Amino acid sequence: MDSARRDYTNCMESKVEEIKIKGKQYRTYKVDYSRLEKSHDYKSSAFPKVENIGYELEANTILPGGAINYTHFVSIPLTIYEKIKEGFESFKEAVLCEKEKPVDPLLLIPESHIHITITMLALPRKEDVQTASKALVEAWNKIVEQKLIPVKIHMKGVATFGKRVDKTHLLYGRIMEDSEYEKLLRISDMIIKEMIIAKVLTEKQLSHIKYVPGREMYKVETFHMTILNAKFKAKASKKLPEKDCLFDASVLLQYYADFEFGSFNLERIELSNIAHEAKQTGYYLCEQAVPVDAKGKA
Repeated sequence: MDSARRDYTNCMESKVEEIKIKGKQYRTYKVDYSRLEKSHDYKSSAFPKVENIGYELEANTILPGGAINYTHFVSIPLTIYEKIKEGFESFKEAVLCEKEKPVDPLLLIPESHIHITITMLALPRKEDVQTASKALVEAWNKIVEQKLIPVKIHMKGVATFGKRVDKTHLLYGRIMEDSEYEKLLRISDMIIKEMIIAKVLTEKQLSHIKYVPGREMYKVETFHMTILNAKFKAKASKKLPEKDCLFDASVLLQYYADFEFGSFNLERIELSNIAHEAKQTGYYLCEQAVPVDAKGKA
């Protein structure tokens, strides 16, 4: 065992509990990240990334090997906005009928799942979900106090992650960085901060979030609406690995660079369970939504 792995293992505290995930039994542990030697390289998937983000964080539950088991996420569900649904459907019809290179329908996200992610969360216990729910409501109260609502979000054009557009794993709808975008950044920052303070979000989970010291802000690097994803095809095929489902997005980037998905006024943010769907909407099962009504219900 190399020194970095030994150091990481030594920071595992007593067993928390056993949990079942997709039919398999796992033992979950707490890890005290503050005890990790920063001289080691923890950038591999087996180790947490050590950064000073300005908060004293407790450890989060992990699976063997150091992988985070994401169970929930905070998102802006887009299924409730008719203009966005219409824009998505128009884009879907266009790319499936594309003469030059039609899109494989197995790559498409279901319409009932379209969303903008704010942050992923690992909440293996009921009390963790309850804590995160309270943090979301607390964040929303501060958002209202600071008059960040209403905010209008404009979605236009498509883009990909990574340098290889001819072999990419994901195509997404872009969120325009207009005059209203700053409000969205501040809203997400408040939610992320409350989750960190509540100790249901850790350094390990901030891979898509950048801390900006000069502004004391947690900034989501790329707000986006996933449209095509190689993992959808891999999951549907049940045989193909994700690397064999990569696709060429060069034509889509050329033809749909300015495609209008539409605009909407933000009305709802949800904490949802990614393993289950709501029967009525087909969206991820809501644990907590904001704003809440006078009785405290979503």
